[in-house]
Amino acid sequence: MTIQDDPDEKLPFWMKRVDVAVDGKTGSEQRRVFKWHLITVPVLAFVVLSVSFRLVSNQWDKQRRADTLSTGCLATIDKAMPAFNARYPHIKAKATEVSVNLAEQQGGAYIGSCAVSMEFRIGDRTLGKEIWGVTDTGGVLAITSSSFMGDQVDLRGN
Repeated sequence: MTIQDDPDEKLPFWMKRVDVAVDGKTGSEQRRVFKWHLITVPVLAFVVLSVSFRLVSNQWDKQRRADTLSTGCLATIDKAMPAFNARYPHIKAKATEVSVNLAEQQGGAYIGSCAVSMEFRIGDRTLGKEIWGVTDTGGVLAITSSSFMGDQVDLRGN
């Protein structure tokens, strides 16, 4: 829309005057132009912040799930220790480290498993270390692999 503009006329804040060259002469005609940045900058900022918040929220949910799974894995091992102690009463077993693996399923739910590093001692002497596996099967944690010095130890039922 090209108009002859009155330079003294007050324009609304969303409009601005732009000098347009006509026949090679600048300023002979002015055009009112909508200030697009007044809309695009806030909309773009909103989109960026929304996406960032969603990503941070997803990461926070995943971290919370990993922390819960780690705690649950240690509790599952603790619950199974009486069965181990009944079979090996003279050996002290202790969980030293937990590694959590989370896999996202369809729908955004996570299923996970843990590798729990176990240390076995008699007094001050370390007998060895093993990795015991704990898997989240539908919200129930179960020990899926447990061994001591190469022997499979059945810790189920505890």
